[in-house]
Amino acid sequence: PSWTKRVNRQFIMWALRTFAPSTMARMVAAVPKGFTMTSDEARFVTEFIGSPSINLFEATRDAAGVLRLADGAALGSVELASAAAPAKLHVGVRPEDMSIDPAGQLAGRVSLVEPTGPETYALVDLGHTEVTVRMSGLPNVQPGLEVRVAVPVGALHVFDHATGQRLN
Repeated sequence: PSWTKRVNRQFIMWALRTFAPSTMARMVAAVPKGFTMTSDEARFVTEFIGSPSINLFEATRDAAGVLRLADGAALGSVELASAAAPAKLHVGVRPEDMSIDPAGQLAGRVSLVEPTGPETYALVDLGHTEVTVRMSGLPNVQPGLEVRVAVPVGALHVFDHATGQRLN
């Protein structure tokens, strides 16, 4: 903190997917104090803040307002800031907001299970992408298991594919 005051900068660290980002930093940026990211940089920041990083999907929005992934899976309807949403979108959801649930919208196969003590991370291959799901404790999930992943509509972050601007 005192060093930050002396140089009048705040720091943003871009880390690899790791549980100890301070030891595995890929990039550290010093920016002027009071610096604010513009909305065009929203998706960029979302991609590297947090560990593990946010799950991002390419999606479209159909005439009924339903967000659909490349494989046609429906995530649900999300109210966007503008009724004229672009055709191509990025949809993000944090690993802690997803869950393995038989009623989930997404079908996949567990490819890796990583217990870390109080929580467990599962990588789930959806066919078109792989997602990280964070779970409490030691759930009964094994590699190779066919699962469904639930994505709460209220946890979705929707971005313009071209600009990265947040739309909800």
